[in-house]
Amino acid sequence: MQILLAHQYAVRPWKNGGGQTRDIIVSPPGADFDKLDWRASMAQIEQPGPFSAFPGLDRSLTLLAGERLNLHEQDHCYTLTPHAPSIDFTGETVFDATIPDGPVLDFNVMSRRNRCQHQLQRRTLHQTQTLCRTGEALLVFVVAGRLDIADSGLSLGLHDALLLTEADPAQLTVTGHHADAALVSITYFLK
Repeated sequence: MQILLAHQYAVRPWKNGGGQTRDIIVSPPGADFDKLDWRASMAQIEQPGPFSAFPGLDRSLTLLAGERLNLHEQDHCYTLTPHAPSIDFTGETVFDATIPDGPVLDFNVMSRRNRCQHQLQRRTLHQTQTLCRTGEALLVFVVAGRLDIADSGLSLGLHDALLLTEADPAQLTVTGHHADAALVSITYFLK
């Protein structure tokens, strides 16, 4: 199992140059936007503007902090809030983003559709639970609170993550802490 700590995430510019993103993990390691199989990242959105285009990639997005992110696509608008479900879209989708209530922080997952697929879920973990890796990799990302990993002495804090691959057991027992919940974004990657 690989532990990924928030203070160690690499920062890179957005593909369109409009801001910065923090890479949580990129596969294969060090791959650029044209060569990655899959990637998970966080981005602070501080001003309205277009989303970067990523032809050949499928994307999922959920809001971590801030009040509201509106994604405008032709005649439709998707609204994300910290408690709304994530949205899935293709990298070819042309979105213009607005942040009517100020800056937001998002969690973004993308995968190259001809090599792998992903699924993003938001889960609340208040007690001890077993998480199962159903694909070749499972990324556990802490949205809020703290997550203790059974029989390891390890804890994950805000925006830390853990990666399980086929070299690891298929199940992981964790305990979530804090009354306001340990919200964990679970992403299943198949490569």
